[in-house]
Amino acid sequence: MKKILAILLSLMFMLSLASCGDDENEKDGKGTGSESTEEVHTVPEEPDVPVAEDFAWELVDVAVDFQTNASSPKILVVSGHGRMPDFNEDENNYLSRPWEEDADNIVYVYVRDGIVSVSDHAFMLCRNLRAVTFENKEAKNGKMTSDVAYVGDCAFYGCYKLGYIDVRGEKTAVGEDGKTGPAPITAEDMPNSELIDGNVALPSGVTSVGDYAFRACTSMKQLTLPESIGYIGEYAFRGCTSLEGVIMKSALRSISEGTFYDCTALKAIAKESPKSADIPLPETVNLPDSVTKIGDSAFFGCTSVTSVVLPSSVTSVGDYAFCKMTSVTSINLPSKVKTLGKGAFFGCTSLTGISLPASITSVGNNIIRECPAVQSIKFAGTKSAWSSVSKAESGVALVKVNCSDGTIEWKETPKETETVTESQPTEG
Repeated sequence: MKKILAILLSLMFMLSLASCGDDENEKDGKGTGSESTEEVHTVPEEPDVPVAEDFAWELVDVAVDFQTNASSPKILVVSGHGRMPDFNEDENNYLSRPWEEDADNIVYVYVRDGIVSVSDHAFMLCRNLRAVTFENKEAKNGKMTSDVAYVGDCAFYGCYKLGYIDVRGEKTAVGEDGKTGPAPITAEDMPNSELIDGNVALPSGVTSVGDYAFRACTSMKQLTLPESIGYIGEYAFRGCTSLEGVIMKSALRSISEGTFYDCTALKAIAKESPKSADIPLPETVNLPDSVTKIGDSAFFGCTSVTSVVLPSSVTSVGDYAFCKMTSVTSINLPSKVKTLGKGAFFGCTSLTGISLPASITSVGNNIIRECPAVQSIKFAGTKSAWSSVSKAESGVALVKVNCSDGTIEWKETPKETETVTESQPTEG
C-alpha cells in the first residue's frame, strides 16, 4: 500500500509540473504588456492520493527542557496511510483541526510513517511548536527519506519558534500478542534543546512546498532544501526575519512571487553545503542553474543581501523582484534575460551599476527609481537595438545608456509615479 501511494504521488506531481497555463501576472494585468514566449510555471496541485481512512491523532502531555510559553506542553502525533485531511476555515474563520484548542500548547509534532502530505493549515499558528519529526521505516539509498512529499499552503505559517526538522526510522515495540507495531511516542523522543538551533532541513522526499507554508517562522536561521524539491509556492518564506542562509540543492525552475519577501537577515543562498559546519556560506545569493524565472517581489526587502548572481538559464525577472534590497551592490543579469519587470531594482540604494544583456526585449518602468548611486546603464546591444526595446519611463529624470556603439539617453519621469509600500498581499 505504501509503495502504491508513493508511486501515485510521484506521478501526479510530475504531471502537474508538466502542465501549462496562463501566467498569473498576465491575468491580473501586472505584466509589461509585451508578448512573451517564455516557459510558464504553473502551481502543482496536491497529488490525488486518497485521504487516510485510518487518520488518527493524539496529544501527549510532556515536560520540556527548553523555553516555551505553552501553559500545558504537548506532543502532537499524527498517523495514517495516505493524505492528511484538509483543514479549512469555517464561516467564523476558525480552522477545522481537531487539535485547534490546544494549538498553542503543541511544542513537538511527530508524523508517523504512512502520512504522505502535510495538509493546508495543518500546524498554522502553533506558536510554541519547536520541532517536527517525520517517521519512515524504509531507508532509501542508505539514508532516511520522508514519505511526506507535499507541504500544503500555510502549513507552518506563524510557527514562530520552529527551529528543527528531522527524519527518523520507525519506532516499534512488541505487543502483548507478540506482534511488532508502532510504539507510543513519549518525551524521550523529543530532540534535545541544543539541537533546536534554527538550522532547519526539509527532508529528502519533499517535492512541493505550498504558498505561505513557512511564512513568519521567525526562528529559522539556516534552511536546507533537498534535491527533490520541484516547486516552492508564493510567499513561502515571507517574513522569516532571522533566516540568514539557504542551501538550495534543488532543481527549481522558478523563484515564485514573494518567496523570500521581507527576509531581512538573508545574506546567502548557496547550491551546496559547506564541507564543514564551521565554514560559513559565501555572502551572496547564488541560485541553482535550473532556475529560469525570478517572480514578482521574490527578494523584496531583503536588506542584508549584498550580491546576487543569477544563473545563465534565467530568462525573466518579475516586477519588484529585487526592490528595496538596500545593501545590494551588484546584480548580474545573464545573457538570456528577455523581460525585466517594473521596479525591479526600485530602492536599491547601494546599487552602483546595472548591465543589461542584448537579449532584453522588454523593460518595465521605475527600474532604477531611488537608486541614487546608479549614474548609467550598460547595454550589451547597439543603440538601434535599445531603441527597439519595449520600455516605459526610467523613473529618474535622465539616465545614460551605454550601448556597444555609443551612448543614448533614456528619460522622462512618470507624471504619476507609483509608491512602493509594504503592502500585505491576500493570503491563501
